[in-house]
Amino acid sequence: RKRIELYKKALNILENISPQDIKDFNQNKPIPSQPDAKEILRIIKQNNYGRLGKLQQELMQYDSAIDYLLRAIELNEVGNQENEEFNSLNLGFLATSYEKNGQIREAIKILEKIIDDKFNCKYKFNCLSNKQLLSKLYFQSGKINKSIDILNSIKINEANNLSKKYLCRALKAIEVQKLNILDGDYNSKLKEKIILNNDH
Repeated sequence: RKRIELYKKALNILENISPQDIKDFNQNKPIPSQPDAKEILRIIKQNNYGRLGKLQQELMQYDSAIDYLLRAIELNEVGNQENEEFNSLNLGFLATSYEKNGQIREAIKILEKIIDDKFNCKYKFNCLSNKQLLSKLYFQSGKINKSIDILNSIKINEANNLSKKYLCRALKAIEVQKLNILDGDYNSKLKEKIILNNDH
């Protein structure tokens, strides 16, 4: 909660920086090659809003999390690789907040932005957990074929920067989802689509 207050204080200062302040900085840069002050502000605000959103999500304050994450996403610069990667991370957090808030359609729509029709993630950040969530939401929505296709598409190399403990837990949960379908009262053609992963 202290971190939340610090981010809020920082954003309050950032949001009150005037156009004249920006102009003054740009005219008196200590290092001429420094980026424009407006661009620096955009990046810092995007980071702060994104982190605030994630912290609110952890506190189960999903409405607040959604508001902050949407503000971070609005500040994304399309075409900037580093920004797009961070934005992809925020989109995944936003989808999770929507799902936890009962806004399933919105969650699916967001996840479909970062996972393409062939079930590839544009960026590796949280790819595995985003796929797992989309599979779960498709399943709950009655799109069982799509759910299975996503589960079958999950590969261990999509787990970017995950601890081994988390990775093992996540992969186990994915295999359990597949086994639940195999053990459930579903048609045999659906069951035949399931591919159990023996690589881990």
